[in-house]
Amino acid sequence: MAKKKIPHFKSDEEAAEFWDSHSLADYWDELEPADDVSFEGVRIVRLRPISLRIVDANVDFLKTLAAEKGIGYQTMLRMWINERTAKEWAAWVRRHPDEEAEPAPPRKKALRKPASKPASKPVRKAAAGIAAKSS
Repeated sequence: MAKKKIPHFKSDEEAAEFWDSHSLADYWDELEPADDVSFEGVRIVRLRPISLRIVDANVDFLKTLAAEKGIGYQTMLRMWINERTAKEWAAWVRRHPDEEAEPAPPRKKALRKPASKPASKPVRKAAAGIAAKSS
């Protein structure tokens, strides 16, 4: 089989389209070692595992909701916590202008496009029950 050559791309978008439809394995022999890799400016965020007790019906609903969004439910919860933490952090900074604010606010990440599949009947019932109990 003839070796494939990596084409020259006019833009990052063109390169992205190419690599979306091609395997790097087909071009392995064309790759060169990267000697001058730098990670300056990259902030490494440490994730601390915690334990939360959440009502079963809520967990079931959260799993369904996250599945509709195409993400894991723990990832979705972490995103929600990060979003709220960023909002509260900004409010804290406004209330305490002379103090150093720590930690820095978490970065927001975009959600994937939600799936069109509706929640199952048992999950809708559980969600209705939760809403009725909380009101």
